[in-house]
Amino acid sequence: MSLPLNAVAGAVYLILISVCLPLHLFILWIFVSCKEFRSNMAYIIMLNLGIFECLEMTMTIFDGFATLFQCKADELSETIIGGLNSAAWDTHGPIVLILSLNRLNSFLSSPKRRLFKGLIALGWIYFFVKFGINISLNCCFFEPDVFLWDYRKTYSSAFIGGESAYVIIIVSLAISLMSYLIIFGIMVSTRKAVSFLEVRLLIQSMIIFFSTAATVTFYKYAVPLLPDNHYAYMGIGILNILNGAFNPVLYLTLNPTIRHHFLRKLKVDWNFSSIAVIPLPSST
Repeated sequence: MSLPLNAVAGAVYLILISVCLPLHLFILWIFVSCKEFRSNMAYIIMLNLGIFECLEMTMTIFDGFATLFQCKADELSETIIGGLNSAAWDTHGPIVLILSLNRLNSFLSSPKRRLFKGLIALGWIYFFVKFGINISLNCCFFEPDVFLWDYRKTYSSAFIGGESAYVIIIVSLAISLMSYLIIFGIMVSTRKAVSFLEVRLLIQSMIIFFSTAATVTFYKYAVPLLPDNHYAYMGIGILNILNGAFNPVLYLTLNPTIRHHFLRKLKVDWNFSSIAVIPLPSST
């Protein structure tokens, strides 16, 4: 007997989140606990990006259960959960922009740590403003039949909740692209010697940019072209979850420093567990 598709989709959502969210939280713990990451503004920005991604994945736990059991929460709960989910995703664009400006600032050899702390604060203000708008317009609701969130079909909800946020993301990504083009122009025209650390951070930042740009483009232009069936909807939901898991995999793949701390902390935890279960020799 085959399982209903909603049961498969809900189970896949929850399994992916149960794997991806702990991994992401572990990476964020490394960023917070290791001084070399706390002192580097690029990693501080990546930490904030990771917080929004983890918040988005946490809210998506509701998607898994609602899809699995084909149920809905009360209107207020859905508005809050959907509002947080939407605001966290929409803040990706501004944070990716801040990361690109930080890389450009680094190549211009003009450290402005206080400026970027202020920009990060503005990113958080944008998140709370967007969340407040979502709540005040009561614009987010979950459709268990298609396994996805949507905006209520009113002009204010669709425009402020969806279109305006999309424009902000596109503008942020466009400026980010210009920043990276300027960086490459500096590297080519001046033949400036660049440290391996800077090259590594630049590659990570650019991959984050292209990943976000590709996801936004897919949601805006490709989704309407997909077949109107539940398999397509399930694929969109899976893509949304994997988008939040992409950066931790990127960090572990491309950054040997993060990978070293990741493995070292796992080893410490393993040794601790081993010590805990080894019995003491009996006294004679």
